[in-house]
Amino acid sequence: MDEETVESAKAVQEIAKTTSKAIDAGSELGGFLVKIFGESVADAAGLLGGDWLHFYRRERVLLLANKSNQRLQKRGIKQTVPLPPKIALPLLENASLEEDDNLMDMWANLLASSLDPENEYPAQKHHVDILCQLSGPEAGLLQVLWEKSVSSEAMSDERQIEEGVKKLEETKVERWRHYNVATQKLAIHNVTRLRLAAFELEPINTDDTLLLDTINNYLSGRAAHTVQELVYTDGRKLNPAGLEQLIHKIQMQFLVSNGSLEPNPFQQWIDPEDSDRYANPEEGMHLIPTGYFLMKACQP
Repeated sequence: MDEETVESAKAVQEIAKTTSKAIDAGSELGGFLVKIFGESVADAAGLLGGDWLHFYRRERVLLLANKSNQRLQKRGIKQTVPLPPKIALPLLENASLEEDDNLMDMWANLLASSLDPENEYPAQKHHVDILCQLSGPEAGLLQVLWEKSVSSEAMSDERQIEEGVKKLEETKVERWRHYNVATQKLAIHNVTRLRLAAFELEPINTDDTLLLDTINNYLSGRAAHTVQELVYTDGRKLNPAGLEQLIHKIQMQFLVSNGSLEPNPFQQWIDPEDSDRYANPEEGMHLIPTGYFLMKACQP
Protein backbone atom coordinates (compact mmCIF):
# COMPACT_ATOMS: atom_id res chain seq x y z
CA MET A 1 0.00 0.00 0.00
CA ASP A 2 1.16 3.48 -0.74
CA GLU A 3 1.68 6.03 1.96
CA GLU A 4 -1.66 7.77 1.32
CA THR A 5 -3.58 4.51 1.76
CA VAL A 6 -1.75 3.75 5.00
CA GLU A 7 -2.58 7.17 6.42
CA SER A 8 -6.23 6.75 5.44
CA ALA A 9 -6.37 3.38 7.18
CA LYS A 10 -4.88 4.86 10.32
CA ALA A 11 -7.42 7.67 10.24
CA VAL A 12 -10.29 5.17 9.93
CA GLN A 13 -8.92 3.22 12.90
CA GLU A 14 -8.71 6.36 15.02
CA ILE A 15 -12.27 7.34 14.10
CA ALA A 16 -13.45 3.84 15.06
CA LYS A 17 -11.67 4.06 18.39
CA THR A 18 -13.14 7.49 19.09
CA THR A 19 -16.62 6.34 18.11
CA SER A 20 -16.30 3.28 20.34
CA LYS A 21 -15.19 5.42 23.26
CA ALA A 22 -18.07 7.83 22.63
CA ILE A 23 -20.56 4.95 22.64
CA ASP A 24 -19.06 3.55 25.85
CA ALA A 25 -19.14 7.01 27.45
CA GLY A 26 -22.71 7.52 26.29
CA SER A 27 -23.76 4.17 27.74
CA GLU A 28 -22.02 5.01 31.01
CA LEU A 29 -23.72 8.42 31.09
CA GLY A 30 -27.06 6.80 30.31
CA GLY A 31 -26.68 4.37 33.20
CA PHE A 32 -25.71 7.20 35.50
CA LEU A 33 -28.74 9.29 34.49
CA VAL A 34 -31.04 6.30 34.96
CA LYS A 35 -29.81 6.13 38.55
CA ILE A 36 -30.70 9.79 39.02
CA PHE A 37 -34.03 10.02 37.18
CA GLY A 38 -35.26 6.42 37.17
CA GLU A 39 -36.27 4.08 34.37
CA SER A 40 -39.54 5.87 33.58
CA VAL A 41 -37.90 9.11 32.48
CA ALA A 42 -35.10 7.24 30.73
CA ASP A 43 -37.50 5.07 28.72
CA ALA A 44 -39.90 7.89 27.85
CA ALA A 45 -37.34 10.52 26.88
CA GLY A 46 -34.50 8.37 25.56
CA LEU A 47 -31.36 9.39 27.44
CA LEU A 48 -29.05 8.83 24.49
CA GLY A 49 -31.27 9.80 21.61
CA GLY A 50 -33.50 12.60 22.89
CA ASP A 51 -33.54 15.75 24.89
CA TRP A 52 -34.37 14.02 28.20
CA LEU A 53 -34.07 17.16 30.34
CA HIS A 54 -36.33 19.10 28.00
CA PHE A 55 -38.85 16.23 28.08
CA TYR A 56 -38.87 16.04 31.87
CA ARG A 57 -39.24 19.79 32.35
CA ARG A 58 -41.92 20.00 29.69
CA GLU A 59 -43.97 17.38 31.52
CA ARG A 60 -43.64 19.22 34.82
CA VAL A 61 -44.59 22.56 33.24
CA LEU A 62 -47.68 20.94 31.73
CA LEU A 63 -48.59 19.63 35.18
CA LEU A 64 -48.07 23.09 36.63
CA ALA A 65 -50.25 24.60 33.90
CA ASN A 66 -53.06 22.10 34.52
CA LYS A 67 -53.05 22.67 38.27
CA SER A 68 -52.96 26.45 37.88
CA ASN A 69 -55.79 26.43 35.31
CA GLN A 70 -57.93 24.30 37.60
CA ARG A 71 -57.48 26.81 40.40
CA LEU A 72 -58.30 29.74 38.13
CA GLN A 73 -61.44 27.97 36.91
CA LYS A 74 -62.58 27.33 40.48
CA ARG A 75 -62.18 31.03 41.20
CA GLY A 76 -64.05 31.95 38.07
CA ILE A 77 -61.07 33.91 36.72
CA LYS A 78 -61.25 34.35 32.95
CA GLN A 79 -59.09 37.45 32.48
CA THR A 80 -55.57 37.12 33.89
CA VAL A 81 -52.61 39.48 34.27
CA PRO A 82 -49.11 38.54 33.06
CA LEU A 83 -46.22 38.18 35.47
CA PRO A 84 -43.02 40.23 35.20
CA PRO A 85 -40.30 38.17 33.47
CA LYS A 86 -38.02 38.40 36.52
CA ILE A 87 -40.70 36.47 38.44
CA ALA A 88 -42.23 34.32 35.70
CA LEU A 89 -38.98 32.87 34.33
CA PRO A 90 -37.45 31.66 37.62
CA LEU A 91 -40.90 30.45 38.76
CA LEU A 92 -41.28 28.24 35.68
CA GLU A 93 -37.65 27.14 35.80
CA ASN A 94 -37.80 25.98 39.42
CA ALA A 95 -41.30 24.52 39.23
CA SER A 96 -40.28 22.50 36.17
CA LEU A 97 -37.77 20.58 38.30
CA GLU A 98 -40.09 20.03 41.27
CA GLU A 99 -41.08 16.41 41.93
CA ASP A 100 -42.79 16.72 45.33
CA ASP A 101 -46.57 16.86 44.92
CA ASN A 102 -47.14 19.16 47.90
CA LEU A 103 -44.56 21.63 46.69
CA MET A 104 -45.91 21.46 43.15
CA ASP A 105 -49.30 22.40 44.61
CA MET A 106 -47.66 25.42 46.26
CA TRP A 107 -46.05 26.44 42.95
CA ALA A 108 -49.41 26.10 41.20
CA ASN A 109 -51.19 28.09 43.91
CA LEU A 110 -48.56 30.81 43.76
CA LEU A 111 -48.83 31.02 39.97
CA ALA A 112 -52.65 31.05 40.00
CA SER A 113 -52.73 33.70 42.71
CA SER A 114 -50.35 35.86 40.72
CA LEU A 115 -52.43 35.57 37.54
CA ASP A 116 -55.54 36.69 39.43
CA PRO A 117 -55.94 40.47 38.81
CA GLU A 118 -57.85 40.90 42.09
CA ASN A 119 -55.38 39.08 44.29
CA GLU A 120 -53.79 41.25 46.99
CA TYR A 121 -50.85 38.90 47.53
CA PRO A 122 -49.30 38.04 44.13
CA ALA A 123 -45.94 36.32 43.78
CA GLN A 124 -42.87 38.28 44.74
CA LYS A 125 -39.29 37.56 43.70
CA HIS A 126 -38.39 36.47 47.22
CA HIS A 127 -41.34 34.03 47.25
CA VAL A 128 -39.81 32.20 44.29
CA ASP A 129 -36.33 32.32 45.84
CA ILE A 130 -37.61 30.84 49.11
CA LEU A 131 -39.91 28.24 47.60
CA CYS A 132 -37.15 26.70 45.51
CA GLN A 133 -35.16 26.10 48.73
CA LEU A 134 -37.92 24.07 50.39
CA SER A 135 -38.35 20.31 50.53
CA GLY A 136 -41.55 18.32 50.98
CA PRO A 137 -41.24 18.03 54.79
CA GLU A 138 -40.61 21.78 55.09
CA ALA A 139 -43.69 22.50 52.97
CA GLY A 140 -45.69 20.22 55.26
CA LEU A 141 -44.38 21.98 58.35
CA LEU A 142 -45.26 25.40 56.95
CA GLN A 143 -48.78 24.19 56.18
CA VAL A 144 -49.17 22.98 59.78
CA LEU A 145 -48.04 26.35 61.11
CA TRP A 146 -50.33 28.11 58.63
CA GLU A 147 -53.32 26.09 59.85
CA LYS A 148 -52.42 27.03 63.41
CA SER A 149 -52.21 30.70 62.41
CA VAL A 150 -55.53 30.86 60.56
CA SER A 151 -57.33 28.74 63.15
CA SER A 152 -56.46 31.31 65.81
CA GLU A 153 -57.62 34.26 63.67
CA ALA A 154 -61.17 35.64 63.83
CA MET A 155 -62.81 32.63 65.45
CA SER A 156 -66.32 33.89 66.16
CA ASP A 157 -67.99 30.74 67.45
CA GLU A 158 -67.33 27.27 68.86
CA ARG A 159 -68.05 25.59 65.53
CA GLN A 160 -65.29 27.54 63.78
CA ILE A 161 -62.85 26.63 66.53
CA GLU A 162 -63.74 22.93 66.22
CA GLU A 163 -63.36 23.04 62.44
CA GLY A 164 -59.99 24.78 62.76
CA VAL A 165 -58.71 22.20 65.25
CA LYS A 166 -59.94 19.35 63.03
CA LYS A 167 -58.28 20.83 59.93
CA LEU A 168 -55.01 21.32 61.83
CA GLU A 169 -55.04 17.70 63.01
CA GLU A 170 -55.76 16.44 59.48
CA THR A 171 -52.89 18.52 58.10
CA LYS A 172 -50.47 17.10 60.66
CA VAL A 173 -51.49 13.54 59.81
CA GLU A 174 -51.32 14.04 56.03
CA ARG A 175 -48.39 16.40 55.70
CA TRP A 176 -46.13 15.95 58.70
CA ARG A 177 -46.37 12.95 61.03
CA HIS A 178 -45.39 10.29 58.50
CA TYR A 179 -41.84 11.67 58.37
CA ASN A 180 -39.22 10.27 60.74
CA VAL A 181 -37.75 12.29 63.62
CA ALA A 182 -34.49 13.10 61.80
CA THR A 183 -36.37 14.47 58.78
CA GLN A 184 -38.70 16.50 61.01
CA LYS A 185 -35.76 17.96 62.93
CA LEU A 186 -33.98 19.04 59.74
CA ALA A 187 -37.17 20.57 58.37
CA ILE A 188 -37.76 22.55 61.57
CA HIS A 189 -34.27 24.01 61.60
CA ASN A 190 -34.21 24.84 57.88
CA VAL A 191 -37.53 26.69 58.19
CA THR A 192 -36.08 28.73 61.06
CA ARG A 193 -32.85 29.26 59.08
CA LEU A 194 -34.87 30.72 56.21
CA ARG A 195 -36.59 33.05 58.72
CA LEU A 196 -40.04 31.72 57.86
CA ALA A 197 -40.88 30.66 61.41
CA ALA A 198 -39.47 31.08 64.90
CA PHE A 199 -39.41 29.07 68.10
CA GLU A 200 -41.80 29.96 70.91
CA LEU A 201 -40.04 31.53 73.89
CA GLU A 202 -41.03 30.37 77.35
CA PRO A 203 -41.85 33.18 79.81
CA ILE A 204 -39.33 33.80 82.58
CA ASN A 205 -40.95 33.71 86.03
CA THR A 206 -38.98 35.98 88.34
CA ASP A 207 -41.21 35.49 91.38
CA ASP A 208 -39.49 32.31 92.49
CA THR A 209 -36.03 33.42 91.42
CA LEU A 210 -35.33 36.98 92.58
CA LEU A 211 -36.75 39.93 94.43
CA LEU A 212 -39.44 41.02 91.99
CA ASP A 213 -39.00 44.78 92.34
CA THR A 214 -35.23 44.48 92.00
CA ILE A 215 -35.31 42.44 88.81
CA ASN A 216 -37.99 44.68 87.30
CA ASN A 217 -35.75 47.68 87.91
CA TYR A 218 -32.79 45.79 86.49
CA LEU A 219 -34.55 44.80 83.26
CA SER A 220 -35.96 48.29 82.75
CA GLY A 221 -32.52 49.86 83.09
CA ARG A 222 -33.30 51.83 86.25
CA ALA A 223 -31.07 49.75 88.52
CA ALA A 224 -27.30 49.94 88.87
CA HIS A 225 -25.27 48.45 86.03
CA THR A 226 -22.81 46.36 88.04
CA VAL A 227 -23.51 43.03 89.69
CA GLN A 228 -22.07 44.36 92.95
CA GLU A 229 -24.51 47.29 92.97
CA LEU A 230 -27.37 45.05 91.86
CA VAL A 231 -26.76 42.62 94.73
CA TYR A 232 -26.94 45.43 97.30
CA THR A 233 -29.65 47.59 95.67
CA ASP A 234 -31.60 49.44 98.41
CA GLY A 235 -29.54 47.66 101.05
CA ARG A 236 -31.14 44.26 100.37
CA LYS A 237 -28.87 41.39 99.45
CA LEU A 238 -29.97 39.52 96.36
CA ASN A 239 -29.64 35.75 96.25
CA PRO A 240 -26.54 35.04 94.10
CA ALA A 241 -27.95 31.64 93.09
CA GLY A 242 -31.13 33.35 91.92
CA LEU A 243 -29.15 35.85 89.86
CA GLU A 244 -27.18 33.02 88.27
CA GLN A 245 -30.40 31.20 87.47
CA LEU A 246 -31.86 34.29 85.84
CA ILE A 247 -28.75 34.83 83.72
CA HIS A 248 -28.91 31.19 82.65
CA LYS A 249 -32.56 31.56 81.63
CA ILE A 250 -31.81 34.71 79.62
CA GLN A 251 -28.96 32.88 77.86
CA MET A 252 -31.30 29.99 77.04
CA GLN A 253 -33.85 32.43 75.64
CA PHE A 254 -31.17 33.95 73.41
CA LEU A 255 -30.10 30.53 72.11
CA VAL A 256 -33.70 29.59 71.36
CA SER A 257 -34.46 32.90 69.67
CA ASN A 258 -31.54 32.58 67.24
CA GLY A 259 -32.29 28.93 66.48
CA SER A 260 -29.25 27.44 68.21
CA LEU A 261 -31.40 25.58 70.73
CA GLU A 262 -34.83 24.00 70.43
CA PRO A 263 -37.50 24.97 72.99
CA ASN A 264 -38.63 22.47 75.62
CA PRO A 265 -41.43 20.82 73.56
CA PHE A 266 -38.77 19.53 71.15
CA GLN A 267 -36.08 18.63 73.70
CA GLN A 268 -35.17 14.95 73.77
CA TRP A 269 -33.89 15.12 77.34
CA ILE A 270 -37.46 15.45 78.58
CA ASP A 271 -38.12 11.87 77.42
CA PRO A 272 -35.31 10.20 75.45
CA GLU A 273 -37.72 7.47 74.31
CA ASP A 274 -40.27 9.94 72.96
CA SER A 275 -40.19 9.51 69.18
CA ASP A 276 -43.19 11.82 68.75
CA ARG A 277 -41.75 14.97 70.28
CA TYR A 278 -42.05 16.73 66.91
CA ALA A 279 -45.58 15.44 66.28
CA ASN A 280 -47.14 18.80 67.17
CA PRO A 281 -44.64 21.41 65.93
CA GLU A 282 -47.17 24.23 66.30
CA GLU A 283 -46.77 23.95 70.09
CA GLY A 284 -43.16 25.11 69.87
CA MET A 285 -43.16 27.26 66.70
CA HIS A 286 -45.05 30.03 64.93
CA LEU A 287 -44.92 31.70 61.53
CA ILE A 288 -43.25 35.09 61.35
CA PRO A 289 -44.27 37.68 58.70
CA THR A 290 -42.07 36.36 55.86
CA GLY A 291 -43.43 32.85 56.26
CA TYR A 292 -46.98 34.05 56.85
CA PHE A 293 -47.19 36.07 53.63
CA LEU A 294 -45.43 33.33 51.64
CA MET A 295 -48.09 30.85 52.77
CA LYS A 296 -50.86 33.37 52.15
CA ALA A 297 -49.67 33.75 48.55
CA CYS A 298 -49.51 29.95 48.17
CA GLN A 299 -53.05 29.14 49.29
CA PRO A 300 -55.55 27.70 46.79
